[in-house]
Amino acid sequence: MGCESVSALSVDGILQMHFLQAGALWHLLLFLFEYDYTLEEGGVAADEATSKQATANKLAKLAVNACARMAGLLDEGDQASPKNPVIEESLRAMLTPHIVSKMREGSGAVNEVLKLLNSNSENPYLVWDNSTREELKKFLEEEQVSSVRRGTCDPAFGSNFKFSAHKDELIVGDIFVRIFNLQPMFQLTVRSALKSRFHLVMFCCPVKSRSRKNSPWTCSSFLTARRNISTRCVP
Repeated sequence: MGCESVSALSVDGILQMHFLQAGALWHLLLFLFEYDYTLEEGGVAADEATSKQATANKLAKLAVNACARMAGLLDEGDQASPKNPVIEESLRAMLTPHIVSKMREGSGAVNEVLKLLNSNSENPYLVWDNSTREELKKFLEEEQVSSVRRGTCDPAFGSNFKFSAHKDELIVGDIFVRIFNLQPMFQLTVRSALKSRFHLVMFCCPVKSRSRKNSPWTCSSFLTARRNISTRCVP
């Protein structure tokens, strides 16, 4: 009921911010990690009245929708809500830009969003495994406890959250350059925008960084990625 209430009341931008400041995001995001995609894919009907996992899965789906509505990610029909860049930035930091882009697709992508969050992936869009999942869950649990017990939480509401697994990765245009160079046949949906961003970063790339042979910031990394984008990706 709580998820549905947040979703319904997120038609108002002021209420969106009230929910954020009240710590709703910590609770909602933790629900996402209670999802078990094997139950959905097993083909066996589960009764929510008797199956705790079926109930948890339903709650996770409602939480995805509530988060999307709070951030104004949906813009069609009765799911539309005011754009909230503050909440969207928090979601992008904690769930990654790729997951947030999937959330924009609405109800048809909810199962995919939850499966991505609860399984391991390594592709140019997403580097996600047990360590990233547990690191985020720990942060969310700490903020949830702080919000409930002390009435205080991260003043940035998670927008400054950084994954340890991503700290040495070169990310340009929301693309992991190292992974893209290892998987050059991976089809990117933002070819033109990404290519222009590479040109921009190449122009600004510090000479010191380019000279570090083992650094992901080497000039060759950019050149390889640019070549892959130009010759091996769909327009």
